[in-house]
Amino acid sequence: MPFLFTCPHCGTRTEVEDRYSGLAGECVTCGKSIQLPAFAAAVTSAGITPGGTGASNPPVGNRRKRSLTTIVAATAVLLVLLGSAGYALIHFGGRAVTNMQNSQGRLVSSGNLRKIAEALNAYADDHGRYPPPFTKDASGRPLHSWRVLILPYLGERQLYDQIALTLPWDADANSQFHYTPPAVYSHPRSGGYGIGCPYQLFVGGQGLFPTGKSLGPNDLIDEPTKTILVAEVLTDDYRNNWMAPRDLDIDLVFVDPATFAQEVIGINSDGIMVATVDGRVHRMPRRTSFLVVEALVTLRGGEPLPDDVLDSVMSP
Repeated sequence: MPFLFTCPHCGTRTEVEDRYSGLAGECVTCGKSIQLPAFAAAVTSAGITPGGTGASNPPVGNRRKRSLTTIVAATAVLLVLLGSAGYALIHFGGRAVTNMQNSQGRLVSSGNLRKIAEALNAYADDHGRYPPPFTKDASGRPLHSWRVLILPYLGERQLYDQIALTLPWDADANSQFHYTPPAVYSHPRSGGYGIGCPYQLFVGGQGLFPTGKSLGPNDLIDEPTKTILVAEVLTDDYRNNWMAPRDLDIDLVFVDPATFAQEVIGINSDGIMVATVDGRVHRMPRRTSFLVVEALVTLRGGEPLPDDVLDSVMSP
């Protein structure tokens, strides 16, 4: 049973599943701390149980009347409970389910992107540069993705130590890890499997991760607040397994607007989520200009982007 919650800071409306009732977290849009009201508790106090329409089972002839009464009562309790912090509506099926899935996906992915951005920056602090897009052997053959290299910075040292780093990601010795990615690399719509890891870098070209080089935050000329570090994009290709040395190629993606539209697609229909170098997470609607996104992935293009370029394209 999803409920519609309104962020008291920025006013963003988000459908939240009742299993998140009473929990604290961060707003998917503004990133500020929020405390979700006890939706489930309000429903329970009104006599609605997860498995039925009420706390008890009245005679068949009275069930419909009792059901309507308890639902109305629960809604009234929720409206009083939420007050100025937001309001709740009970939705069933159709668009409401899609909206709930999108909202849940944004909430989870926002947290994932922040953690990944923090890990990338922590790696850069220790090494003076970001990790290379992939490691390679003496012959130049790609071995492992940057996603493997930052595992220790994600609290996954034990997993990192188990991976055979001198062998390719798809070697038999590493295959056991393909379908059990760390939670931070999973999206609610991926079913928990590693196929199609949505968190990708823009590699090559004039970006932060050029071919054959390792750069760091100090190499930036453009502002950190206007430079994309990592993005969430739709992919279900096995080659995009979380361990695979594969990302978005700037030289291929930004050929023209049509190619960009085909290659850079958000998991949700309302846009693409990204984290900038400063660690903030944003949602870019599909209407965002191809040229604006291209400017946001370069590290020293010097494009005259307005100060509020991300704020202006991040409206919910």
